[in-house]
Formats: sequence, C-alpha cells, structure tokens
Amino acid sequence: MTSKIRVEEIVDLIDFLCICGFPEEFEIMGRLIVDKLSYVSDFSMDNGKAKEWSGAILYLIAKESGLFKMSEVRKNDEMCISEEKMAKLIIRVKYDIMKYNADKIRKALPKNFKCYVKLKNNAAYEIMSNFSTNVKSAKDITNIDDICEYFYDFPLQVLEAIEDYINQQFRKVTIQNRKDLLEEARNKIPDDVFENLHGRFLDNNETMTYLRLKFDIGILNYVGYNFKDALQPFKEVLELDKTDMFGARHRILPCLIKLNRLEEAKQFVSEFKNDESTFMLYNKALYYHICNDEVNANLYIQKAFEKNNIVPKYILGIEDKSFEEENVTDFMGGVKSIYSEGSKEEALVYKNVIDLFWRDTQERRLWLLDEYFSYLERSNIEIEVKRDYIENNIVKYFEGYQKIKDKNLDEEEIQVKKYLDIIIKEIFEAYKEEYNHIDEYDFIKKIFDNNNENEIYVDEDLILNQNDAEITSFSQDIFNSSDDDED
Repeated sequence: MTSKIRVEEIVDLIDFLCICGFPEEFEIMGRLIVDKLSYVSDFSMDNGKAKEWSGAILYLIAKESGLFKMSEVRKNDEMCISEEKMAKLIIRVKYDIMKYNADKIRKALPKNFKCYVKLKNNAAYEIMSNFSTNVKSAKDITNIDDICEYFYDFPLQVLEAIEDYINQQFRKVTIQNRKDLLEEARNKIPDDVFENLHGRFLDNNETMTYLRLKFDIGILNYVGYNFKDALQPFKEVLELDKTDMFGARHRILPCLIKLNRLEEAKQFVSEFKNDESTFMLYNKALYYHICNDEVNANLYIQKAFEKNNIVPKYILGIEDKSFEEENVTDFMGGVKSIYSEGSKEEALVYKNVIDLFWRDTQERRLWLLDEYFSYLERSNIEIEVKRDYIENNIVKYFEGYQKIKDKNLDEEEIQVKKYLDIIIKEIFEAYKEEYNHIDEYDFIKKIFDNNNENEIYVDEDLILNQNDAEITSFSQDIFNSSDDDED
C-alpha cells in the first residue's frame, strides 16, 4: 500500500502539471486513479520518485484517451506529442521508467476501469504550446526567467525553499522587534516593582507583558533551532513566574539535551522530580533514553502513555492532525481553548512543542514505536495501522533525510539546488519593493497575513490553576526550519 505522504506528493505533482498545461480532465482522472491505487494492499508507489509516478499516471491517461494517436498523422510537427516527447520534455523522466510504472499501475487498477478522458481535437497542440520551453534541462538555466520556466518540474522543492527563507527572515526581524519591545517594557517597570514581584510576574500587567516578550524571544530562537539563545530566556521566564504559565520548563529540558549539557539536564530533572504532567513525563522518558538509562526510560514512558496515549500517534505519524491543529492553536501557537488531560488537543500541543526532538534520530522513533505497541498489546487497545507499516515509513523517512544531509543528489538536482538561493532572494526582494512604504517588520507580517496583535489566549480559570497549565506560543509547525544543529 502506498504511504499517505507519497499519495499527497503524487497528487500535488499531478495538480501542478495540470495547472501548467494539461486539460482539467487529466487532473480529475489523475486524482481518481491515485485514490483507487491508495487502497490496493499489494501495490505501492513509495519506491522511486514521486514525479515518476505522477508522470506515469498522466501518460496512462494520455495513452488510453488517444492523445498520441492524434499526433501520428502529423509526426514531424513540433506541436505533436509522442510518448518519448511527453517523458523527456513535459514530465522530464526517463521514458522506460514512465512506461514501466504505467504498466504496473494499469495492472493494479480494476480491469474494467478506464483511464479515459474526452479530448479536444487540438489537445496535443495546446498541451505542447503550454509546455514549450527552451530550457530542456537544468544545465540550460542561465537566469531567473529560465529558473521560473524550468521549475514547474520542482514545485514542492521551490515552495519549501521559499517558505524556509521567508521563515528565517521572519524570525530574524521579529526577534529584534521583541528585543526592542522588551527594553521598552522594562523601562516602564519601576526597579522596586521588578524586584518585589520576582517569581510573581503574572500579578502585574506591565510585568506580565515583559514576561510574554521574554518568552517570545526564547520561542523564536527555539523554533529556529538556535537552542543556545533560547535557553536563557526560558530560564529567566521560569524564575520570574514560578507558576510557569507559559510552560517554559517544557522547553528547557529539550534545549539542554540538544546542547549536550546532560549534567544540567540531570539537575533540572531532579528539581522537577515530582512533576508528572504529561509534557514532563514524555520529556523525562526521552532524557533517560538518551542517557541509556533504560530502567527509568521505560518507567517514565509507561507513565506517559497512561497519562496520554494519543501523543505517540502524532509523533509517529499515525494520527491525522489537520482538523485538531486548526482548532487548538492560533497563528502564534497560543492555545485557543482549555484542553483536558489525556485529550487529542493536549497531545497535539505537545507534538508542536517537542516533536523535533523525537524525530532527531531513527533509533529514537523506533524505540518509541516498540514501547507504544507493547503498551497497546498489554492494554488490549487495537489501532487500524500495523506496526510494520509505521516502521517502514520511519526507515524510509530517515533514508530520504540522510540522502539530503549527505547531499547524495543526482546531477540535475545539484544543478537546481545551485539556483534556489537566487530565486528565493529575488522573490523576497520583489516583495520588499512592492511594500517599500512600510518597515521591514511590518512587511514580514504582511507576508504572513498577520494583521492582529497575536495575543496569547489565556483563561482566568487557567491562571488560577497554573500548575496544570500548558501554554504554548509560536507553533513549531508555523516557523519550521532546517534540522541543522546549533553549536
């Protein structure tokens, strides 16, 4: 069976190629074919490249709809489509791979299912006109126009690179903005008030504003993988607010682990030895596992499962988070509503806070997978997804990650990667030129359609029970970045 992630990749590529030049009927039929294939248990499109499968699907539709026969009477016309032309100039995959995959798809589909769409008489001409280009391969790229013309073949890669670049700019500018606001907030607080309220900064509006800004600086560095600069603000927030309404303690332990400051982490765990909240139980389990203390690791992971057994579903990619995420956190990661212990909402908030540490290594995820399925078996809890299927997805994820990390790319991918910085920066500069009447911070906010004050949602009842409060700010998923470690 094809993994959900690969299905989404193939559908995205089919949609994009159809936007670029194939008739709408190809997109509708392509989606229908992918949907049918996704339920075939003994067939998978996980091997090879997504574009090889999306291309094979479009090729199959073209073949069974008679597109190539339309061109046979005008073989020498450059606006005609042959099977080889479709592979080389439009899909940009090897012809034999495209045809081989199409044959496998045809065999996997029901025999009575027809991949047929009704075509206009001039369909071949229109398609070739839409895909007509002088940029035959990445080697032909010489300027920004060539990049834009060529990149229809790499839509996901470009979009992710652009998003990553703008995210970096957002963090850089926003951190400075928060630092400026923090200085202003400090100047408004008399020294005696600052000292007397130490540990009780929620008791005063001005000190609470200061606390919030300090926490924001920590979060912005945290989601940017700058754990060294994130750690101190989190420590200060915890000192200034002993109730820890913002949940700084849940980020401190992961930061210490990431920075390999395990002796400090040990002291921190000891300091919060009586804290058995969901977040802290999972964090302690991860800490002990990293320290090779399997006795305590197993003890705390079992306690964590008992507290909330939905968390592993999000970390391991079993649970669909699309609906819950939209309803749990706002743009800045503020919690929209109070969630109950053991709920899906609590699990999703934890995933947004800590997931990057669980997915650091394949071994970590496989350990969690083993422990989780052992727990399910002991507890007589059944889930639809099989353990082997999840393990296979984890292994494949890290194989792909290692390929990128090792820069083990083929020649064409390397050539394309060379030009990504160029296109990203030119797009960014074009945005700046368009909005040159506003300052850089406001410009960045405009890109993200962030026109409100981004207040953290805090309920008065929750403030009265701060020991149980798990408040997050700046969702990791909004500001994701590369997995490079900080020194």
